[in-house]
Amino acid sequence: MKKIRFTLKGFAFVLCALAFTPAIAKQSTDVSSLARNPIDQTITDINFLPTAGLKIENSAEVLKSYLEIDDPNQQLVSAYTQRPGDGLAVQRFEQWYKGIKVAHGSFSVAAKNGIITYAHGNIFRPSTELSTAAALTESQALQKALDFINAQDYMWQNPKQEKMLREIMKDPNATYFPKGTMVWVEDFNSTARNKQLHLAYCFNIYAEAPLSRNLVYIDANTGNVLLKDPVIKHITATGKSLYSGNVSFETDMSGSSYILYDNTRGVYTGSFHNGTTTQYDVANSSTTWATNQAIDAHWGAVNVYDYWGKEQSRASYDGIGSALNSFVNYDVGYNNAFWNGAWMTYGDGTGVLNGGFDPLTAQDVCAHEIGHGVCQTTCALVYQSESGGMNEGFSDIWGETIEHYASPEKPMWQIGAEIARVPLRSMRIPKQYGNPDTYNGTYWVTTGSSCTSSNDYCGVHTNSGVLNKWYYLLTDGGSGTNDASISYVVGGLGLQKAARIAYGTELLLTSTDNYAACRTASIGVATTIYGACSPEVEAVTRAWRAVNVGAAFAPCGPQIGFVNHDTVVNKVSGSTACPASKTIDIPITINAAATGSNPIVTVTGTGTAVLGTDYSFVNNTVTFTAGTISTEHILLNILDNGATTTDKDLTLTFSISPGNDATIGNVYHEYKITIKGNSTLPQVAGDVDYYAADANLYTKIATPFFGAAQSARTQFIITAADMKASGVKPNTPISVMSFNVVDKKSTKAFSNYTVKLGLTTQALYNGSQGFVSSGLTTYFSGSFVSAAGWNKIILSSPFTWDGLSNVVCEICFANSVAATSADSNDRVEASNSINNITAYNFQTSGTSACGLSFSTFKLSNSRPRVAFTQAVANTEVETAAPSDRSWDVHANQDVYFYSNANNKLIAQLNLPSQDLGCVNASVSKQGNGFSPFALGQGANRSSKEFNIQATTNGNTATSTTTIYFDTAELGNVILGNVRIIKTTAARDSDINVLNTQLVTPTVVTTNANFKGFTGNFTGFSRFFLVDKDVVLPTVGIKQVNKINSMNVDNNPFSNTIFISYSINSDTKATVHLFDITGKMLYNSDLLLMSGQNRFSIDVSNLSLIPGQYVLQIITPTDVLTRKMIKQ
Repeated sequence: MKKIRFTLKGFAFVLCALAFTPAIAKQSTDVSSLARNPIDQTITDINFLPTAGLKIENSAEVLKSYLEIDDPNQQLVSAYTQRPGDGLAVQRFEQWYKGIKVAHGSFSVAAKNGIITYAHGNIFRPSTELSTAAALTESQALQKALDFINAQDYMWQNPKQEKMLREIMKDPNATYFPKGTMVWVEDFNSTARNKQLHLAYCFNIYAEAPLSRNLVYIDANTGNVLLKDPVIKHITATGKSLYSGNVSFETDMSGSSYILYDNTRGVYTGSFHNGTTTQYDVANSSTTWATNQAIDAHWGAVNVYDYWGKEQSRASYDGIGSALNSFVNYDVGYNNAFWNGAWMTYGDGTGVLNGGFDPLTAQDVCAHEIGHGVCQTTCALVYQSESGGMNEGFSDIWGETIEHYASPEKPMWQIGAEIARVPLRSMRIPKQYGNPDTYNGTYWVTTGSSCTSSNDYCGVHTNSGVLNKWYYLLTDGGSGTNDASISYVVGGLGLQKAARIAYGTELLLTSTDNYAACRTASIGVATTIYGACSPEVEAVTRAWRAVNVGAAFAPCGPQIGFVNHDTVVNKVSGSTACPASKTIDIPITINAAATGSNPIVTVTGTGTAVLGTDYSFVNNTVTFTAGTISTEHILLNILDNGATTTDKDLTLTFSISPGNDATIGNVYHEYKITIKGNSTLPQVAGDVDYYAADANLYTKIATPFFGAAQSARTQFIITAADMKASGVKPNTPISVMSFNVVDKKSTKAFSNYTVKLGLTTQALYNGSQGFVSSGLTTYFSGSFVSAAGWNKIILSSPFTWDGLSNVVCEICFANSVAATSADSNDRVEASNSINNITAYNFQTSGTSACGLSFSTFKLSNSRPRVAFTQAVANTEVETAAPSDRSWDVHANQDVYFYSNANNKLIAQLNLPSQDLGCVNASVSKQGNGFSPFALGQGANRSSKEFNIQATTNGNTATSTTTIYFDTAELGNVILGNVRIIKTTAARDSDINVLNTQLVTPTVVTTNANFKGFTGNFTGFSRFFLVDKDVVLPTVGIKQVNKINSMNVDNNPFSNTIFISYSINSDTKATVHLFDITGKMLYNSDLLLMSGQNRFSIDVSNLSLIPGQYVLQIITPTDVLTRKMIKQ
């Protein structure tokens, strides 16, 4: 057994929860509102005015003053101060009466940048003076507690457990034996607690068999059990660890082995070796570890530690930096994981195929359970009724938040999606797994006085759904109608803000708070951080209204917002006009009359969509007339630009002019537009794989390779929407379907492996919709051996999707012998849904295969990711003249031009240096083969000719241009000899070095039917091919000799050309340098000063090779051309 090498800085047995009592608060101009407990009129909430200037360092005096705690028997004792970030600070005080702590009595203050803005708590005010005399001794009270727990064995009775505790604590006197702590506490046995305090003993009782750990409060005078508050929360959550692939973590040396101990953070992971009393190191001979659930537990605890430290400025789970210890392999087949008040314990589970769980060391399990430790050391929510549901809800919040922190690529909001057959809970759709999304709604468990383990302490794991839904809406937003028939709309704040508000709330709550108090505290936190009437306060309030807790949000004044939230627009207008666009109307409204000046709203856009390229405003401002309520309209053009880009996103936000009381609301404060529709790339005939849905998890339940069984039947549904999104073409044969195995476990071939496909209207499986039995056709039957990676199943005949129906796939097999291992299912890439989209059944012995019956207990909301293979035809090239297409082309776009007449390919324009306006690309001459070129030199030119013209920057913009020819048009030309000619000359005979560029192209072979010829050009005009290199003539170039005094001083030249000139007045000039093919190498504008002067041209950066070049100097009245020699 390991000698523990670390300490727990703040460890103590889970102390009995304690609290403090409030009294009547005085009235003050520093306070905007007070709230009272209706039972005894004690203060529960205080909202301070920002102008009060009350400092947090004086919070004890402030509370004493406002709560009127002037009874010398009462004290407020500071418990902690936490500073999560964003200027927020929360200080908690506990109440003591006559030197004895009051359980569940506390008051906390929230401050922004040191100034108190809000206080919340629960204090007790005895109606008469209470006596501290106890009728029962501690030992008598302990016996009462033990009689109540009635366990078979207790931890302190087991010498091995005691020994392990002393080693972990590094305390030779540490013991599990319960020590009674005298406290004041309410009687929790009545449905409506009366806030009357009882003197009680609190015992922390840890039972070994059956396993439990509880705080038990025994009345010190009557011996009655006043409260049992579980410390071990029996909850199996989820995550990804075995589940998360390759991860990095810190280890330490112990002798010659590496062990799972991070001495920087104080994170240690050990193993029970499937026992319950002795823990061992998890050791390895090197720093490269094989797959082991202990790594998941260790890495998970490190992520928990880092999240709390880096994101919430909290040192470990308790805020004082205590170590995080985890132990795996607890017991044999233990289907649970728990926080015992000091460390994490994980069972291996009995396996999902046996109706249990896989090893429970997932990241969200880890974060959820340690979240109970955070709750234990902050508000210590009593584990029953509403406070218990909130206790579980906060742990779910931290489970999903920290899982996203550790693995942001993984989908959020499903608890238990990996280790269980189906997720345990959904935070997005709680009712999917039997949890309420509405307070007092469907699945809500009525809370009362009789809260025991048999009724899950009045539904703590069920009623947590309300807090889960609140947090989901606060993060992502949403709209709908809840079970109380309340319509709601919430604008999400994002994960960082939502988590800050949730943590601030947990810091403020008292241990017996309910959902209403949680609402009040969270609004107080949001107000403290972001200000009253802020969009964040509105979001918090609206999210609570969405789950039927509290009143609707009441705006502080008129609000302006978009009427809608988001939309998807296909940019393809269907028009051949240029520029082509479609206009969308975006209404924006004000909900109440503004005072002051007229509010002027100015809308701006951000995102990957570019203003002027992907969209333009018809108007981006609207004016609301003060004193009236109206809806105005922003008009936006979505530009159909023909670019081959991915979908573009555009987020519209707005500002409001000053001088009025209108504000921006939380709901619809932004308008998100997804711009879809792109020009297609040229296609090559052959097989193309289309992936039905993205992979967002791995599964070994909804797997086509069920190796743990002798026979199995798995059937899953792919919706028509997923088929469309994947790009699968309707009414086009599918020849192959494939599955991606990410963890190969099966060890045998699958005999009688059968794949059936069909079309169906059924979209899910449930009690009334079982296996699809009609319309299925067998497309594969035989033996199949799976392998790591993509497994292609070649269909015996093509399957065709009709473009409308859902697709059902059934896979069955029957082996002659049983499987040798229960862990033989291949884990595959999968996607999940809100519905059960996979049904399965299996036999560990037997050969029923496709005859296995449907079971409602064998369903999954995941299905394997499928790749469908379809053949596509070659893109065809336009050969007929005249044929053309126009597009509005912008800088740095990639645009293909397909003929308006038949959608055949003409040309491509890539990465122009400037906006070009409307560009028309046409086939201006048609024909096959080549004919003699007018310039002679034994050259021939293509019969086919292109004309490309731009309305803007058509002479100066540079671009990469590709022109396309089919094989007949090219004839027998030798591709390596071909050159592209781009010329502004009207006739071939007028071509010269000044009006023509000759470029050696890159030949693009997209498919066997055509070739593309690509070159870099300046400007646009006629394009055609010649079958050999030619020399462009300089003769016939008009020489204008009005600048007779301009001379080149050094010809030949090296890296600089010097020109002397004499001119009567200042003149603008343009200087060009061409190579002998006509390609422009240098382009510059300059001002020639009057008189006799000299200027130079630096060409050192052009890397010119020795040879002939042409220098051209152009003024408004003159053109000077000189042949130049580079030496």
